Amino acid sequence: MKIYTANADSIGEWTDTEIAADLWNSYIAPVLLAHTDNEADEPESPVLSIGNGMAKHADEWAWDEFCSRGAGDDENICMDLADELETKLS
Repeated sequence: MKIYTANADSIGEWTDTEIAADLWNSYIAPVLLAHTDNEADEPESPVLSIGNGMAKHADEWAWDEFCSRGAGDDENICMDLADELETKLS
């Protein structure tokens, strides 16, 4: 099974790393997991379009957006990001 969860040590630098990890694990990780084929021999994060004919693995896109939007410090931003990720993957 592909694992997308984070903890205070792996989340990076945030004002409060435990809160940032909790936000990632509560909102982003479940969306990624729901759209990953865990039955595959080597499960990979789904790929999504990021515009102009470019694509990126969903976990990489989500992490970039999580950091750039400051989602690890704001639950509302994290919820919005999770909704956007869900829409992109559906």
